Amino acid sequence: MEALTQSLKNLLDRKKYLLVLDDVWNEDKQKWSRFKPLLMGGARGSRVLLTTRSKKVARISKTIEPYLLEGLGKQDSWSLFKKMAFEEGKEPENTSIVKIGREIVAKCVGVPLAIRTIGGLLYFKNPETEWLSFMTNELSRIPQNENDIIPTLKLSYDKLPSHLKQCFVYCSLFPKNYEFKKSTLIYLWMAQGFILVSNQHQELEDIGHDYFMDLLWRSFFQEVKVDESGDVIRCKMHDLMHDLATSVAGSLITTLDSRNFIDEKTRHVSIDSFPVVTTSLSTSTRIRTLLLLREGLSMTESTCDAIFSSFQFLRALDLKDLKVDFVPTSIGYKLKHLRYLDLSHDNRIIKLPDSITSLQYLQTLRLSFCRSLEELPSDIKKLVNLRHLEIDVCNALKYMPRGLGELTNLQTLSQFVIPSYSVSKDCGDLSELNKLNSLRGKLVIKIGRHGKDVALQCKAANLKEKKHLRALQMEWTYESDVSDSSTEDVLVEELEGLQPHPNLKSLFILGYRGGIFPSWLLSLMNLIQLWLKRCEKLRYLPPLSQLPSLKSVSLDKLPALEFISNSGDSNESVETFPRLSKLSINCCPMLTSMPTFPSVEGNCTE
Repeated sequence: MEALTQSLKNLLDRKKYLLVLDDVWNEDKQKWSRFKPLLMGGARGSRVLLTTRSKKVARISKTIEPYLLEGLGKQDSWSLFKKMAFEEGKEPENTSIVKIGREIVAKCVGVPLAIRTIGGLLYFKNPETEWLSFMTNELSRIPQNENDIIPTLKLSYDKLPSHLKQCFVYCSLFPKNYEFKKSTLIYLWMAQGFILVSNQHQELEDIGHDYFMDLLWRSFFQEVKVDESGDVIRCKMHDLMHDLATSVAGSLITTLDSRNFIDEKTRHVSIDSFPVVTTSLSTSTRIRTLLLLREGLSMTESTCDAIFSSFQFLRALDLKDLKVDFVPTSIGYKLKHLRYLDLSHDNRIIKLPDSITSLQYLQTLRLSFCRSLEELPSDIKKLVNLRHLEIDVCNALKYMPRGLGELTNLQTLSQFVIPSYSVSKDCGDLSELNKLNSLRGKLVIKIGRHGKDVALQCKAANLKEKKHLRALQMEWTYESDVSDSSTEDVLVEELEGLQPHPNLKSLFILGYRGGIFPSWLLSLMNLIQLWLKRCEKLRYLPPLSQLPSLKSVSLDKLPALEFISNSGDSNESVETFPRLSKLSINCCPMLTSMPTFPSVEGNCTE
């Protein structure tokens, strides 16, 4: 705490700042008296803006009279409701529907979240037959109280399909203002069996995505973040929605800290303080989820074993950033039902126990940012239900195990390493990727050895059949300098063999020392982002203007690059680079000729 206090003082002292403390609930007067002086060292003109729904917090923390926010006015409330409840936000001509709608809006007492949620619910109902019934039979029972909007929000929850109800309530595991990763939520829902598959051609992840977007559309989630392609990757839950989820969950879901305990009915637990865990283990043995929320904690082997022994029905275990030196062997023998395991962000783990391959139901294994991890289990092929193997930034990883290609359910494989020399008889090559055609997301391929055999393996990887892959990063490393033309030709063959599917949206190439670029680049009609770095021998690029979807181009440290080819299309009506908004060129001293970028003039940010 002293380190945090000093860090805050260093950050604010003698500086003019605006500090926003949003949705504060701490009502401890002594803590406020210790906290306030830390803010006094700023320069003149500094301000602190605090928001809270607690009048007690406002009274304790105030230096001036608090400003009480009122709800939206009638007209603003109606405008927001129209956007949510009517097709294209247009007010209908039927005056009776408008009258019912306005009465429903009045029940929301100006609370934007309630208006959005109820409006989103009614969007799916027939205004002429169902709105009046909703207002008369359900909304009329709710007391009109602006200080307690939860009963109104619960109406929308009550109308959710059962599969969405359990997915929403499960989110109360996380603290308020927590930023969810969409993929994390979906994988956890999968682990709990919340996702229903109606036919064998549907993927769990796609159905989970539909669940997520349905909840988002109904305003149960908010503050969305998207990637370069416009796909939603993160979101938050409004604190009132979190209150609703917590209220509905009851003792089924618990956040464990020094103030509470695990009820015998509890099935899903998130942990904020580890010392209390061991004292609570014996109270409930049917836990299905255990998530570690506080970063930087450590756990002894005995505590690990206690968890594994007591919670044998676990389906999801999140121990990220735990700082353990090794993973106990008992994990594979005692957690037979485990489907989700997160050991990421642990720089101490060098190797996983072989017993982990006994987790035959495991769907998701997250090891990203385990920077000391040197190898994966040699019998990883036994994890026949594995769908997501996340090993981003595992920079010490020496090789990929033989048999990985037998895991045909894999949808995420974040990197594949080809070492500079054979480090093990169990070392797999790029042909392991041949049948993994369900891969999606991003794949990083690191090639440290070069030759005709590697070029053949590149082709055998069969990337052009991986239509769900969205981003591909290829990195070449070398033990010695590449100078002779025969080696350059081999590198060209390697890259030629790694032809991706035309659906690819992002392409990153690092360290390629071939002199030319393969012809397949111009087949990537959906490519949005192209990034080339440290391609020392590359002399020219094909006409990038023929890639109609391209939004971002980065050329970095290409010392031999002389020109980017023109399209050769004399038709002036054909617009070149119609969507390009970002062009970055760095350390390309020989570049003398480039095509024109007409769309960049008004759109380019860099």
